[in-house]
Amino acid sequence: MAVACMIYAMSPMVSFTKALLLLMLVLAVAMPTAEAGKKKKRRGKRANKAKTATQAPAKADTKPSSGAALGADEKLEPIEMDLDRVMAHATALTNIGPRPANSEGARAAADYIRQQVAELGLPLEEQEVGTQTAPAIDLAPLVTIPESSFLSEDPNLIVRIHVKGRSKDDPLLFMAHYDTVPNSPGAADNAVSVGLLLELARYLKHGDPMRTIVIAWTAAEEHRMIGAEALAELLAEEVGFAVSLDLIGHAGTLTLHGLSSAIGRGWLKWLAEVSKQAEIAISAPWPHRATSLLFPALERSDHAPFANRGVPAVHLYHRGDDRIYLPYHTEHDTMPQIDRASVQDAADFIVAMSDTSFTFPKSGGNQGLWVPIPGSPMVSSTLAAQALEFMFLFYAIMSLVKLRREDREASAAKKKDDQAPPHKRLGLMAGLGAYLLVWLLTALLVALASSGNHSLAWAHAPGRYILGSLLIAAALAYAVAIGAQRVGKWFGDTRFLIPAVATSGIAGFFILATGVYEVAWVFLLPSAILGGIGRAKSLMRACFFWLLAGLPLLAPLAPGFLRESLFHNFYPAGLG
Repeated sequence: MAVACMIYAMSPMVSFTKALLLLMLVLAVAMPTAEAGKKKKRRGKRANKAKTATQAPAKADTKPSSGAALGADEKLEPIEMDLDRVMAHATALTNIGPRPANSEGARAAADYIRQQVAELGLPLEEQEVGTQTAPAIDLAPLVTIPESSFLSEDPNLIVRIHVKGRSKDDPLLFMAHYDTVPNSPGAADNAVSVGLLLELARYLKHGDPMRTIVIAWTAAEEHRMIGAEALAELLAEEVGFAVSLDLIGHAGTLTLHGLSSAIGRGWLKWLAEVSKQAEIAISAPWPHRATSLLFPALERSDHAPFANRGVPAVHLYHRGDDRIYLPYHTEHDTMPQIDRASVQDAADFIVAMSDTSFTFPKSGGNQGLWVPIPGSPMVSSTLAAQALEFMFLFYAIMSLVKLRREDREASAAKKKDDQAPPHKRLGLMAGLGAYLLVWLLTALLVALASSGNHSLAWAHAPGRYILGSLLIAAALAYAVAIGAQRVGKWFGDTRFLIPAVATSGIAGFFILATGVYEVAWVFLLPSAILGGIGRAKSLMRACFFWLLAGLPLLAPLAPGFLRESLFHNFYPAGLG
């Protein structure tokens, strides 16, 4: 911190760059402090609302009969979500074993849900799913999936909890699929979510909901969400907001995914306010939203069929402390993997969504930007983000114009070409080495990962591949520099700064044009900073600019981000 402040004070940078650096220094101090305070508050809250995390009961030798985990609900008080009941529901479902569509396990899970709803005295609707066709997905080279049809013999199970004389808002829909992949007991995917919605039904029946709530347990989600497809055909014109609970319960931050173009600034502010009322941390990662905006066909949970029909819909899940859940879709997805505190967070959030009297925002409109301030997320207008990113682009262009003018003045003074300061050649290194080659290096390292004995070898130990990427980047950048010298000696600032500023600036401009403001800055900010290299008067200050310009690359090159992308198969086919 002290070293950074000294560099800041000594460097003769323009006011724009100084203001940027000062903001980074303030955030570096404030964010850990705020996060520590928030974590302390959450720990105190969880101590009062949830028992200390313990392992769930061991799996029984035989399958339980319907309703074996919980008896009839004789007491109406206290009216609150009971975490023990949620965990008991989830344990009963995992004790059934794998529950793939059209199997004995799936039928046992549906019977268990029927029994629990009957004991609550709530009317249960059953929707026949039948044969549904999932459309083809052609996003080559990322994903290519042909059209497919599937006949589901399992029904969707629906409960409606109406509110008379209160809010006239459109109903709020909560969904959780009750099927699993073969060979997995499906604790996080998706027994805990099923248990949460069973307990939510009990809570709402004995409580005082502010709006009509629809709860649905969907079939055949693992077959491209065909149960939700049938449900969307039935309810898309009725509900005002749809929430899919999927992959809930493992340790980590509660995360919003599927923030499509229908989820504008109004919805983001509503969700942020709900998280504040629930007093829990919630995240909406920028790369995730960029994916939802650019590739909506890649959504992989039950919210997708509703979003495709223009209904505001989100996927609520636990991202995990390491961004991935390794037991996902394996035999290791069992109750001992479940974190009670995380389940409590999810319960608090869906209860806050049910209890809020806020009017649902309108769909679309200003896209909005989720600013991840620790402890209290802020939602800003995209106009502010656009203005800031266009400022970066404008600054980079003006730097090039100024440098070109200086070159002409130098040429008029008959300065020799070989008198160009060597340190200014860092511009080409930064542009070609850091921004053009990084994608090739990433793909190469993913290919190297596939050579291990484990199908996700890199996901377990990414350090060696990150180190390798840095070494390869340095070697290739040096090779580019030597090759450029063979073609012709460098002279004039614009000759070597144009590749640096343009490669990142043009990429950022096209991303900005698509409306994905969350990630455009990763290219536009370095472009603006690199424009200042030509103004540096010494090698030390030029190196400082170069390192500062490389900071945004820490995000896409971070081991956690690369591991998460690999885990979810978000790479061209054949590389992983």
